[in-house]
Amino acid sequence: MRVTLFFCLLTLITATNLNGSFADNHVNEEVAEKLSIKLTNNMGIVPYDDDGTMLYVVTKPSKQEKGIFLSMQGSDGCLYGSRGPIQDEEALIANAGPSDGHTSIMIMSTDDWTKYGLKVIHPNCPDVSFDSSDSIYTSAINKILIKENPNNLPVFVAGMSRGSIRAANIASRLGQKIRGTIILSGSTDDTHDGTMFDSPLKQAN
Repeated sequence: MRVTLFFCLLTLITATNLNGSFADNHVNEEVAEKLSIKLTNNMGIVPYDDDGTMLYVVTKPSKQEKGIFLSMQGSDGCLYGSRGPIQDEEALIANAGPSDGHTSIMIMSTDDWTKYGLKVIHPNCPDVSFDSSDSIYTSAINKILIKENPNNLPVFVAGMSRGSIRAANIASRLGQKIRGTIILSGSTDDTHDGTMFDSPLKQAN
């Protein structure tokens, strides 16, 4: 009886461990597959937390690069929307970026920033979460900077509306890596991301 019970418990534990291992490998395989997708030269992708990814779009200046400009648009931060031809990540990739008719001021002003020699980076919303006020979000942004700023040029971040929450979060948690922060129409009312004052602002430049 005791031998039978022991065997049943061993079988149950083994099966549970195998199932957990399979689930983890399955998720990792999905992330790895997405990270290996072919993108145009103006797009990139980085891991987001343990089970997601973050796309981003880069616009380079025609002159020598003098710095990096992280542009955080409002709403949930997605470079696509429910209106227009670019309504999901697949369309965003196919179009090599947001629609030319995108109404976000942060996107519309991209060319203006490049005239000053700034490489403009527009991060897309993560594919697993729209929460952008924690350290997981800034960790993904840091991965983007490691890839796109090998020469350690000055980095500036700007945000509008709910993008101000992301900008404040980045400036706070990345500390000395951010040279300056621009807030346009800061988000002070409570959202599911909190407010721009919830980040450890004393660490921001």
